[in-house]
Amino acid sequence: MSATVTHQARVARALDALAPPGAVRVLLSVRLTERSAEEQEALRTTVGDPADGLHPAEVAEHHRDLERHGLLRTSPAGLEATAAARELWPVFLAAAGWAAKHRPRLVAEEDIAVAVEEVLRIGAQPLTAPVLDRLRAGTANEEDLARPMTAAARAQLPDELSVLVQLELLERLPDGALQVTAAGSQLAEVHDALADWYAQHLAPAVPPARSEPHRRAGALAGPARAAGEEPTRLAPTAPPAAPPRTGLRR
Repeated sequence: MSATVTHQARVARALDALAPPGAVRVLLSVRLTERSAEEQEALRTTVGDPADGLHPAEVAEHHRDLERHGLLRTSPAGLEATAAARELWPVFLAAAGWAAKHRPRLVAEEDIAVAVEEVLRIGAQPLTAPVLDRLRAGTANEEDLARPMTAAARAQLPDELSVLVQLELLERLPDGALQVTAAGSQLAEVHDALADWYAQHLAPAVPPARSEPHRRAGALAGPARAAGEEPTRLAPTAPPAAPPRTGLRR
């Protein structure tokens, strides 16, 4: 991969691997199998298998995707996490910390792996990362934000901004300008952690091609994109009512 890959592209590619619903839980489930037999038994007894509640076919699909993204590999003993996957803990901590501060009800009602998945899913809305990154530099109106974008992204921008305001990541000022909230600024810091992780552990690899662009509702559709690169429209989303409970252990 070229050293000129942008911060936004690194964020998009990291989210392409981690944001699809269930991906984090499946990855943690594989990590669980790498524990000793005694640790596995203790964790399964106390928190269960992170992949509990996912259909076996969905788990198998995540295995293929995570392997293609360089987070799992097939060894003689079966699937195992790569070095890149083992270095994800700072990203998970950043996402969990954001959820604890800005979505406390989610953390109170669900196990932390579910909260991490939700934070990544919020960040994976097509224009979330580039808009938050731009507004960290100061307020801007919609025209300012749209100027460097493609025609397709500009058409999508009003709906995306409405979602970000609804999620309390942005707020509108009396003069119509937009500014990032504390929650939005700190979500951008989670994206910084994702970009740093990707640059350190996956940047030398060739970005994987997605063979099924519209695989799952809620997943990023198509290849990872930076701001304005013809992003695919996703409907506004809200936290799931009651996803399967899972545990998060390093």
